[in-house]
Amino acid sequence: LYRRVHRQRRRLMALARNRHRETRSLGGSSLRVTVLSQGGAPLGDLYEKIDDATAASALTEAYATGINMYDTSPWYGVGLSEARFGLALHRVPRDSFVLQTKVGRFLVPDPHGVNGTKVGWIGGYHMKGRFDY
Repeated sequence: LYRRVHRQRRRLMALARNRHRETRSLGGSSLRVTVLSQGGAPLGDLYEKIDDATAASALTEAYATGINMYDTSPWYGVGLSEARFGLALHRVPRDSFVLQTKVGRFLVPDPHGVNGTKVGWIGGYHMKGRFDY
């Protein structure tokens, strides 16, 4: 019984390993995106500061494992996350991934240089958000 259960568990684990590569249509569009995406808030130093190499490694590994959907925002690290996505993805074919960001905010220099700390970010750029609506 133990061997049968263990064998079945290994089969299920093998199936689950590649589920992140499944794709679906994005809304009513013809774009196909993976069911698992790479989010950008942590790459904007949300809860802790990470270095650029670690951020690039996370994005490179996500791409290498087949993830093709990426989500970021100018708000994440007040620009830091979007910059890290751009640096990490600029060498891969543009038609091989979907990059989603948000609109309605744009960034301007923060003369007080507080990064995003007053609005909840541990690190980030010396910018602040303005609204465009």
